[in-house]
Amino acid sequence: MSVGALYEMLATNLRDAGIWGERVYADVVPAGVVRPYVVYFVVSGGEDNVRGDRRDASYVVTIKCVGERLVDSLQGARQLVERLDDHGVQDRSGVLIDPAGWTITTITADRAVHVVERFEGAIPIYHDGHQFIIVMEAV
Repeated sequence: MSVGALYEMLATNLRDAGIWGERVYADVVPAGVVRPYVVYFVVSGGEDNVRGDRRDASYVVTIKCVGERLVDSLQGARQLVERLDDHGVQDRSGVLIDPAGWTITTITADRAVHVVERFEGAIPIYHDGHQFIIVMEAV
């Protein structure tokens, strides 16, 4: 299934790629995790199956860095773009580690994400990142 491959690719390519270190989570972040961390989740998309000879899929994925300080979340968002944007095999730099059975053809940073969450006693927690458009093809 392409979502599993997509999540595998994101975990592999984001781990230790920024100020978040190994703290990279799909969908749900465990309680008590030290910030900053990265969380990602699918917003829309799926398998397109429009090519006769190969399966393909396209997704919009929100990927954000969550930090206790705005400067940290913004730095993390910048590092997410540096690591992912335009790094598919059909982009200017195909440096991503592809998941088993799939190739990431294009990955594009699209809409910016910025959320300020109030937590325990109104302490702000900052979420910054992008919605990335990720197109992939089965090999």
